[in-house]
Amino acid sequence: MEYKKTFWITIALLAAAIASIALFIHAADIYGTRENILLAGIPERSYHAITARNTQYDAAVFGSSVSENFKCSEIDRAFDVHSMKFTLQGGSVTERAYIWNYVNQQQPLKLMISDIAEQTFATTTPNFRIDQSLYETNHIQLREYLSADNLKNAIYKVFLGVRSKTDRDGLYTWHQNFEFGKKRLARLFYHVDISRTTWPESLRIEDLQANLRQTLLPCIRRRQTPDSRIIFFFPPYSILHYQPNALDRRMKFKAVIMDELLAIDGLDLYDFQAAENIVCNLGLYRDDIHYDETVNSWIVSEFASSRFLVTPNRKDEFIERHRQMVNSYDYAATAAELKQLAHK
Repeated sequence: MEYKKTFWITIALLAAAIASIALFIHAADIYGTRENILLAGIPERSYHAITARNTQYDAAVFGSSVSENFKCSEIDRAFDVHSMKFTLQGGSVTERAYIWNYVNQQQPLKLMISDIAEQTFATTTPNFRIDQSLYETNHIQLREYLSADNLKNAIYKVFLGVRSKTDRDGLYTWHQNFEFGKKRLARLFYHVDISRTTWPESLRIEDLQANLRQTLLPCIRRRQTPDSRIIFFFPPYSILHYQPNALDRRMKFKAVIMDELLAIDGLDLYDFQAAENIVCNLGLYRDDIHYDETVNSWIVSEFASSRFLVTPNRKDEFIERHRQMVNSYDYAATAAELKQLAHK
């Protein structure tokens, strides 16, 4: 009986020791792909809060799914930083504000990068359930820390000296999982009159502006590192996303966002939506919005240039250039080409 008691006490002490060690060895040691995160039992959105607290970085990439293909290594080289991605698929502006604020509380940041996706501002209601306790600074994510995979990794690291490779470039990246090009677009759009798309009546510009002001803008203004650089950019959605019937309202909302962001000190705003060599090259897209990773690399390279840098004096120039590109584009010819490809 005494041996059994000693045995179970020893097991309990070892388990407690491993669990304690796991609190300091985070799941960031085992990530690499979205699949690894999900296999570890960690919800993707929860993982942002965990990563923010337990990894070292001095630059952060926020934004929607179009920013998930950024390579941290390219951002590191371009800006002399150590970056981490905190991007969201289908996220609302509320979610982005939560994550932006929390990440800024954890580390002094030299650089923050974020795309501007109009659909993000459509509602303040999160598209997915958010465990708000994750974003409390005194909260320890015990469930995630003590997952089976994380405990196993703790044992390997402490007793065997084994560490998984941290692949920041591969985190959240989806580029390799999709087909890009006109043949794919043909299957998606051959039955749609791409010249007749309109702005949804439910998207009122006043509401979009209010959502921006109530959530994300306060977070940007109270950043923890006053001399940090902030970069926002309008992503180069394909020409199929911008049709003449919806153009006026899109341009009005774009002007509103420009005015709000240009008023913030230390913020650089880039507009890639009239970059014809990109947005009219349908071979780079898997739908009307999502582009391949080569475009993300191109965006990083353009941050070093002023070609697409929006200033108060150039705001109207960018909007007019975008408007002219859309109005002069031959949507009928593209529709005919896609229809022909779809039936081959």
